[in-house]
Amino acid sequence: WSWKSDLYADDAHDYAWTPYSDADNAKLEAKYQEDPTQSFPMNGTYSVDLADLWQYRTSEPHRRRPIRRVAAPGADYEEEQEEKMDEEEAEEEEEEDEEEEEGRWFWKSDLDLSDKDPEAWTQYVEKDSKKIETKYQEGKKRFKLNSKYSVDLTAFIQHQTRARHRQRPIKRHPPADGWEEEDEDEDEPDYDDEDDDDLDEDDDGDA
Repeated sequence: WSWKSDLYADDAHDYAWTPYSDADNAKLEAKYQEDPTQSFPMNGTYSVDLADLWQYRTSEPHRRRPIRRVAAPGADYEEEQEEKMDEEEAEEEEEEDEEEEEGRWFWKSDLDLSDKDPEAWTQYVEKDSKKIETKYQEGKKRFKLNSKYSVDLTAFIQHQTRARHRQRPIKRHPPADGWEEEDEDEDEPDYDDEDDDDLDEDDDGDA
């Protein structure tokens, strides 16, 4: 229950109303459940007319203000909230499934080792691997990974955008369970998080 504290505001605006104290609210609700058409004294100053939804001064009935009752959420509301939570959980599970289906990307950190040697490769950090995988799924051939490096998926290399001859092979592993833990001591490129523009088909990155 609440009473209208701003008589100039539209009834539809919540700010026009002030909630009763917990004690007064409990008393109003009890009286309403008992008989929603009765009038009764709220305290030594005010009385309430439930039939017409007014609060008025007991000694001056013409001095009155509207009151209103907002029904508490019922079973329908609870069911709606449960359905909403179920939908959100389903969406989260779907997103997790999609992430598990993504390939993982590596760059060759030791050029002296054979391509078949697992020690020759370093896994990209998760955000970069996901970015490359997204471009791969979209069919992009060349794009900037950040302000310093670009990726060429036709040749499967990573190269410095302004020095294409400085390049490293990259490779994609098919979807697997989870991400490998990253070794903080691993040698990896000095990445920046700037510039996400796709490169033109004929752009060799030397500009």
